[in-house]
Formats: sequence, structure tokens, C-alpha cells
Amino acid sequence: MRWAAPEIYRISEDETMRALTVQSDVYSFGCIFLEVLRPSRLHVVPRLTMIMQILSGQVPYYYLVREGQVLLELQAGRKPNRPADGSITDRLWRFINACWADMPNDRPTMQTVSRYIRHQIILEKLPC
Repeated sequence: MRWAAPEIYRISEDETMRALTVQSDVYSFGCIFLEVLRPSRLHVVPRLTMIMQILSGQVPYYYLVREGQVLLELQAGRKPNRPADGSITDRLWRFINACWADMPNDRPTMQTVSRYIRHQIILEKLPC
């Protein structure tokens, strides 16, 4: 539930739950991104830097003890808090929040997510 898009828990007027979509996957990816990725030079390849390091290492809503509390946050439209340790840059935080857009169609496509990872996270040009 900590990684789930809020719309899948909303019940429609005909009392059915929404199906999982690519947009709900993007929301979940934003939660995973919050937890596991951070720019850091680890392995140098000619003119490129491969990056992979733990960000906060904390699950979304880490400050909530019970899953029921998480569900209430999702229902209220409240997103996970930004870690206070400074491990997430403003740019990365903006991207994560784009993945968490309230309206599923306002979230980036998986192609955009893939491009962002490739250009901003995985492959970084080294200074000449």
C-alpha cells in the first residue's frame, strides 16, 4: 500500500475499484525512486558515469507505523514527506512529485521516466 497509487483504492460510483494502469505504475515507480536511487559517481566509463546508490533507504510514509494510517494519507491525497536529510535534490524531488500527480494522465509516461533515468541518473556526462 505504501507504493500504490491512491486511485486504485478509490471506489467509483458503481462501487468498483479501478484497474491497475501504466499511470498507477508510474506513481509506484515514484515511490520506489524515493527509496532507492540517488546520483553518485561509482563507476566511471569513458565520458559517462554509472550511478546507483541508496537514497534515504526508507519506505514511503516511513514515519507512519500502521498501514491503515498510510491508507488514510492516500485517501486524503497526501504524498510521502521529503526526507529531511538532504539526500534528494530539488530536481529529483520535482520529478518524483510529477510521478505522484493527482490526475493519472498528468503523470509522466514510462518513456519519459526511462529517458529521465537514462539522462539524469544512469548516464551523466563527465566534465571535459
